[in-house]
Amino acid sequence: MSTQTHIRCACGQRIISKDVLTTGYLLQTGTQVLVFVKFRCSRCKKLGQEVVNRERWDWSVLEEDPTELNQVEKKRLEDLGPINLNEVMDFHFELKNVERLELEE
Repeated sequence: MSTQTHIRCACGQRIISKDVLTTGYLLQTGTQVLVFVKFRCSRCKKLGQEVVNRERWDWSVLEEDPTELNQVEKKRLEDLGPINLNEVMDFHFELKNVERLELEE
């Protein structure tokens, strides 16, 4: 398993297989082999490239994580739009009405 858990764009978006344009191997001096992944970010649309040592590379880092939102959930959240200041203030005042939670041991 790879010690690198994900490939991320500079904007922070996780790169998955549908974002990948090309992959390949680079031979470096000596016997070291590197894997390169060229991608276009689905959020900011910029091109990027990640280079990883082949011994540390795991193709499963490009698979979608089942705990991430699916397309329907993403669309619903996008339709809701960003949280505005009034919603933040309402949430703040609602928190004052919540009873204190105690940690059970």
